[in-house]
Amino acid sequence: TLNPTTGVISGTPTAAGTFTPTIKATTSAGCFATKTYVLIISCAAVTVNPASLPSGNVNVAYNQTVSATPAAAYTFSLQTGSLPPGISLNSATGALSGTTTVAGTYNFTVKAATGSCSGTRAYTLVINP
Repeated sequence: TLNPTTGVISGTPTAAGTFTPTIKATTSAGCFATKTYVLIISCAAVTVNPASLPSGNVNVAYNQTVSATPAAAYTFSLQTGSLPPGISLNSATGALSGTTTVAGTYNFTVKAATGSCSGTRAYTLVINP
């Protein structure tokens, strides 16, 4: 917001982007001047958590949730790699869940996005026999 008395711009941005407000200053005599500014709001660093995932076992239900900070409504997706067969990533909650019958080491990257801001984390998930 712009304080009309002091000219101070303050507040907490809710979206990243480039904004070009034009501000008009008027004297008590009615004289005025305008100026257009370029205001760039960058994304806060998005961190996907946890740093690593616990291993799982064949034929045992796996349930681990990934999250992101700072707090926002994120959409989670698989950026690269593949999950173990039978395990899926819930795009709304970040839950990695399911049961697999295939042991192995699975490498994948999870992306958390909100608006134009996003972050990723590479994971290795070991499924034991």
